[in-house]
Amino acid sequence: KIFYPTKNLDKEIFNNFQHKGYLYKNFQNEKKYLFEKINLFIYQNLDLSLIRDKSINKKPNDYSIDILDLFDEKLKSEIINYFNNPQFLKIASSCLGYSVKFRKVLLLYNFYNPNTEKEEGPKLFHRDSDSLQDQLKLFVLLNDISEENGMFYFVPKFLIKEYLRFKLLQNRKNMNLSNKWRIPDDQLNLFLKNSKIFQKIKKFKGNKKEGLFIDTSIVYHKGGHIKEPNKYRILFQAVYTPKLSLSHWNNNKSRLLTYLQTKLTSLKN
Repeated sequence: KIFYPTKNLDKEIFNNFQHKGYLYKNFQNEKKYLFEKINLFIYQNLDLSLIRDKSINKKPNDYSIDILDLFDEKLKSEIINYFNNPQFLKIASSCLGYSVKFRKVLLLYNFYNPNTEKEEGPKLFHRDSDSLQDQLKLFVLLNDISEENGMFYFVPKFLIKEYLRFKLLQNRKNMNLSNKWRIPDDQLNLFLKNSKIFQKIKKFKGNKKEGLFIDTSIVYHKGGHIKEPNKYRILFQAVYTPKLSLSHWNNNKSRLLTYLQTKLTSLKN
């Protein structure tokens, strides 16, 4: 905040994001050829059913896998450069209020797995615990999804203040840091029932090329459940964190900093 003057920010984006914790972006007319090229590559070169079956055979409870490394190097480089462009860095920095760096992009393929449940892991409402400070994730849908298959849900920041902590449920006390503080729908709904706002829980519209910037370390969110065997979701996840930060995404090699990040994030939660 000290070394990133406010004149560099888009004030409208900053004020809106600080209140809501998210920012919609429509990608329908932007770099259209890139998204079409990606979908064409998937159609011509990747057998999604085979990828799903191999993943489940390896890990019976898997329902999501990053498939970006299955792309050729030229297309993968084009994707990385796209999400690491000055326009997105300006938006991300304006959202958080300080200078950020692009850290990584994943192409997440969510698929049907009869061994999994609707409410488990990231499919429970949670705040991400992979960064100590704020972090920004940009989600972009590559295919249409529905309420039952792949929907992403989130609660605006102003409805659940940053300092608020939900009661730790007894059956989650012995879980690891990434799972301990996840909350089921009924616990969240019990809290939100006193809110006067009509649409308390937001969600994707479900259209391909729909985008969302969101601070996943503050905003409660969940998603990714696929109910029907022939359905799936393919979603870009680009990650931006402050230049000076402790985050899983920063590729930090120091054991001391990793230890501090884990302990301080646990304390924050």
